[in-house]
Amino acid sequence: MQHSQMKGLNIVDVADLPGQAPKDFVGLVTRAIVDPGYVVIRGLNFGPKDRASASSFLLDFAQHLGTPISHDENGSIVWNIRAKEGLSQTVPTFSEHADEAFLHTDSQYREAPEDIFALLCLSKATCGGGLSLLMTYDDLMAELAAHPDGAAHEAALREVSFPFAVPSAFKTNPDGPEEFVYSPILEAGKQIRFRADTIEVSLRRNDNALPERGLRAFEALKAILSTSSKVNSFYLEEGDLFVLNNRNTLHGRTAFNDAKRHLLRVRLKI
Repeated sequence: MQHSQMKGLNIVDVADLPGQAPKDFVGLVTRAIVDPGYVVIRGLNFGPKDRASASSFLLDFAQHLGTPISHDENGSIVWNIRAKEGLSQTVPTFSEHADEAFLHTDSQYREAPEDIFALLCLSKATCGGGLSLLMTYDDLMAELAAHPDGAAHEAALREVSFPFAVPSAFKTNPDGPEEFVYSPILEAGKQIRFRADTIEVSLRRNDNALPERGLRAFEALKAILSTSSKVNSFYLEEGDLFVLNNRNTLHGRTAFNDAKRHLLRVRLKI
């Protein structure tokens, strides 16, 4: 995939805000997640050694903005985004490995994915990888409309129930069989639910998991996301707070090989 550096990236320096407490960001973030769908607040004083204070800050921020959502059956609200060694999961979660995270939305495996998620960067990758990727719903729909079979593919993405495998870390029964959630990729209200590898798990298990029109639309969507010049890229710097609308904006990252890369994440409902 060729990545374009985002022009006019919606970055706000914390020095330009009236305060540095989580409550001081709520109005700005509430506006930004409507248009353009995300915001990066830069210059917060957190680094690799500040995990505890950064976690408290992030949780406080989430509680001012909405209702925090737990990540797993243990009720974990603040989640580490950090590569783990020796993963043997059937469906690994992007937060626990260092490979490429293809453009996706979070929690596509839930019946009702959260509205918003926030990432706080404690340590960026210094290897040249770990580049954050972003694509808005409007840009995706423009690319789909330009496709020769765009209308047919859009109809399939709205009408076919696609099988999303639940990542192993988030299964309701960690030792049980694979779990799946079924949903269209394009939903009402300019919403999208997508993660290619969780659909591909289903296709490997069952060649008939999708009707032919659904399979063609899925492959076309992957091709668009792999080649579009509208996919933008940027680095999250140490101390950056990245807040994104999870229902209408796709995000991802490039692969990296720096084990020190470390982000914190919270998910929440508005």
